[in-house]
Amino acid sequence: MGNSVCENDGPNQDHRGESNGAKRVQDPESVIAPVEIKRDRPIAFEDALTKATFGKFNCFLIFVCGMNLAAVLLETLGISFVIPVAQCDLELTNRDKGVLSAIAFVGIIISSHLWGFLADTMGRRAVIMPSLFAAFISTIFSTLTNNFWVFAVLRFLSGFL
Repeated sequence: MGNSVCENDGPNQDHRGESNGAKRVQDPESVIAPVEIKRDRPIAFEDALTKATFGKFNCFLIFVCGMNLAAVLLETLGISFVIPVAQCDLELTNRDKGVLSAIAFVGIIISSHLWGFLADTMGRRAVIMPSLFAAFISTIFSTLTNNFWVFAVLRFLSGFL
């Protein structure tokens, strides 16, 4: 008898590893390649993927996450298309254009640890959904401004959120 309780566990054995007297009859057709699970060792990655399966939900989740990633990338990198047009309207200097290009990334850098901590403690969905909505509102307001500093603050918030 081994030291581990898990080592001798089976359908005809009790928690001490002793037989309980029950006879086990198996139909050869009902047996589907038994997979031995050793609880004292981690499961190999390939075995875990085989057990977890991959279905429609996973494809839907990948699609939704991809759309969120695309929206965030367009939000942060789309300013490069706005700056040449806004240069005349907001009378931007080269310094101002640089600030507008970089300020969203400054917000991302400052807030990354905060959002990671909140997502780990509160749950990813509880953090991502309000954050995406707030970033959307910040972006809408940034499209309506005609002042450089308000635009910069809203771009920072959009990166921060």
